[in-house]
Amino acid sequence: MQNVSHDNRIPLKAVVDQGYCVGCGACAYKLGTAMNINRYGEYVPDLDSLSPEQLTDAGIEALCPSLHPELNEDVLARESLPPGLPFDRSIGYHLANYAGYVKEAGYRERGTSGGMGTWVAAQLLDKGLIDGVIHAKAQTRDSLRSPFYAYELSTTMEQVRDGAKTRYHVVEISKILKMLEQKSGRYLFIGVPCMVKAIRRLQHQDETLREKLPFVFSLICGHLKSINWSLSLAWGAEVQPEQSRTIQYRTKGEGISARRYVYRVSADDGTTVQKDSAQVPGGRFNSGAMMLPAC
Repeated sequence: MQNVSHDNRIPLKAVVDQGYCVGCGACAYKLGTAMNINRYGEYVPDLDSLSPEQLTDAGIEALCPSLHPELNEDVLARESLPPGLPFDRSIGYHLANYAGYVKEAGYRERGTSGGMGTWVAAQLLDKGLIDGVIHAKAQTRDSLRSPFYAYELSTTMEQVRDGAKTRYHVVEISKILKMLEQKSGRYLFIGVPCMVKAIRRLQHQDETLREKLPFVFSLICGHLKSINWSLSLAWGAEVQPEQSRTIQYRTKGEGISARRYVYRVSADDGTTVQKDSAQVPGGRFNSGAMMLPAC
């Protein structure tokens, strides 16, 4: 995609139509429109009911992670992080770098990897630094197109722990941010880099959101997967897509190496099937099957 400047702007609609939209929901939140799931199982903003003025509003365009490269991660970091942090061109502003895992209270066992994300969230809540955590959690599905995961607010330690494990699944932020308008308090937001970038850009324009989300935690992301990928995994485990209810993308257990992507799918009748995703066509995460075009 070409660079964006004030004299060479790319319309928001072009981002969606040409496949550069990650479905974050930042524009939908500010415009008061809906995020819909298309036939590919991807979130897209409903732009059809909006006026040309709304669609070309520079402030709205500046929220899109795929536009305005001048609002990059380094610029956003200087606004949101304490001054004087070391800077590295490859990793940006940082305090230090560590590799590790959590020994305490089963966080590692309940997590996908080392349990660090959930542990950090739990520590912030336990120390009273936040009132809750915004993160992706399992949903009750009632149709073929219903998402398996969506953003929710967790306010208890058990709710936070229940949000552990990787979600190879699209999510959007407009609904949870709309809900947050009705709440006071301070919260942690957890998301993949494009979602975090959208949050930081919203905070760039919204002082109230800066106050409500003093902590933002970014995960590492290879790419986003559509809902259809989860349905494909269900089918590969001989669970009909329309009968699939829950999915867990990574499973730990005796004889399962960290490199293997062993998943579990539950069906309407309560049965659960466990399978190695490498045995399913398109099931290997890094094969890129059914990832968002923007990724």
